[in-house]
Amino acid sequence: MVPGDYQDRLQDGALQLGLDLNPDQLRKLVSYLQLQIKWNTTYNLTSIEDPARIVTHHLLDSLSIWRHATGIVSIDVGSGAGLPGIPLAISFPDKHFTLLDSNGKRCRFLTQAKIELELANINVIHARVQTYVDHEFDMVFSRAYGSLDRVASEMEHLLATRGVLLAMRGKLDGQELSRLPKTIKVLAVDKLHVPFLNEERNLVTMTRAL
Repeated sequence: MVPGDYQDRLQDGALQLGLDLNPDQLRKLVSYLQLQIKWNTTYNLTSIEDPARIVTHHLLDSLSIWRHATGIVSIDVGSGAGLPGIPLAISFPDKHFTLLDSNGKRCRFLTQAKIELELANINVIHARVQTYVDHEFDMVFSRAYGSLDRVASEMEHLLATRGVLLAMRGKLDGQELSRLPKTIKVLAVDKLHVPFLNEERNLVTMTRAL
């Protein structure tokens, strides 16, 4: 695939998700994909190296939660290569996203992506989630972080009073829900559809129990 093909596939996939991206947003998503490929050889950002799979497994997968991403001030914990934070930041320039990661190399990539993609609405933080207490957020994102109870226990302190925690999962083990701490309430479990991807995806939406 050449860059034009990536853009066409991204646009098609986004439209299937009900997301109408403008040409500049599509261009930035393609540039972000190319940055991942360029930096992955030395920074080990992701195990996926095939551009077509990056489109489906990373970019469209991240965008599949856009209808649920209603917060104005959000944090992407364990952001890694910037997923889902950067695709969402490109798609919603009026919202602010903090990208938090404990790995210095990945944070250097995230900072470079912010500069090259001209994303004024993201902030990169190099820290462990357990020690980051500088802010509370409307929305906390978790993707490929760990067990659901670990996600809840390590990220609960980041939630504003009425904030929500969105945990992106593959196959969902029902026992995971039963192991959640009693301080956390599950608001919804939604099946996600990712265009061109024939794999199960789920989104668990949680908040603090009152």
